Amino acid sequence: MPTRREDPAAVRAVRESFATAYPWLGTELEATEHHTFAASWVLPVSPAELWPWISDTSRLNRALRIPAARFAEVNGQRTGASTYFRQNVHWSEPPWEWIAERLIVCRKTFDQGPIAHILALALLEPVSGGSRYSVWYGAVAKGWMGRLVAPRLAAYLRSAYGTLLPQLERWIEIGEQDPLHRAPRKVTPEAQERAEAGARTLVAHHARPSIVSRLTEHLLH
Repeated sequence: MPTRREDPAAVRAVRESFATAYPWLGTELEATEHHTFAASWVLPVSPAELWPWISDTSRLNRALRIPAARFAEVNGQRTGASTYFRQNVHWSEPPWEWIAERLIVCRKTFDQGPIAHILALALLEPVSGGSRYSVWYGAVAKGWMGRLVAPRLAAYLRSAYGTLLPQLERWIEIGEQDPLHRAPRKVTPEAQERAEAGARTLVAHHARPSIVSRLTEHLLH
């Protein structure tokens, strides 16, 4: 895959959008600017209408064909592992930050692999005729291998979003309600019974029934 640096003017424009709206991100934006994929698009829907499509990050990542990750909790900290460009990577990440219909912030700090840190951001801003959707994927490289992998990661994301955004625009145009929704799968009676038993256990331990119901539906479908 050919690699190239992002247009500096485009990177600055996206960085300024984030930094203006949320100044507390300024230092992190500067630290991750050298190896960055940054872009923005205007889509003809409101932030409220666009938010469900981008806030389901698991489905969004699948649509972008980002390699699947394996997650665990170690000493109260969420960790993840995956493979990027044939390089095994392992990281820890604090809880994501988000402001509904406005902002998503994800940080990953790596203890294995060629990348030291990734800052991933998504921003929705209301504009005339719809919403401006901006993304920032900034990486801090680790050593010479990191300096090779980080531009490839940016190039991959550029290509993936270049494929996804026209699809999003078409889905919006035809009124598709959830374009990233995966096809329903067949649920066996045994799986249904296990899910319902798990839901009853959660409710018995004082979990909110409405949340348990949504979780069960997500796991099954």
